[in-house]
Amino acid sequence: MPLDAEADQFFAISGTEYEANAGIPLFWMCLFTGTDIKIAPGSENYAPDSDDDAIDEDFDEASLSALEDDDSYRPYAYISCQKAVGIDHLNQRSEVLRAAIGADRHQLYVEWIARIEAEPFRNILVKTEEIDGMGSDGELEILLRSAIRDLDATIRTGVLATSRDDQYDGTVGR
Repeated sequence: MPLDAEADQFFAISGTEYEANAGIPLFWMCLFTGTDIKIAPGSENYAPDSDDDAIDEDFDEASLSALEDDDSYRPYAYISCQKAVGIDHLNQRSEVLRAAIGADRHQLYVEWIARIEAEPFRNILVKTEEIDGMGSDGELEILLRSAIRDLDATIRTGVLATSRDDQYDGTVGR
């Protein structure tokens, strides 16, 4: 989400919000580049998990009641862009996707572009807080950057492929 100082301006010109709960669909990802990945700030009272994983090994009923009163949240990655820029990205990736997914499925992509073009707003936002909560701190940002790099490579090579986990060194912000 935009920072508090940016929120009024963002919502004054409004935007389409999509919420990703289990994963981000390929067609959605095609709207964005690496510069569209942003980090929502966490709350002031957020403390990261001591062993940097998403699993609370000490979870019990007492922990549950403590969590109900806890309003802390960690920073998380989200993606946002201006609609016109996102449409340009969709069009740039169109032919490569046609080759990768076939003509029938590509028609769904063409319909997706038309849907985005018809949106009355100037911005597109994919809320990812729920997905981020499924992993460790910063993991979603790493995965988003990897997916965007794969899409960029698709444009250069003409081949839609995903990078293997063992080829990615975990560096954030590349």
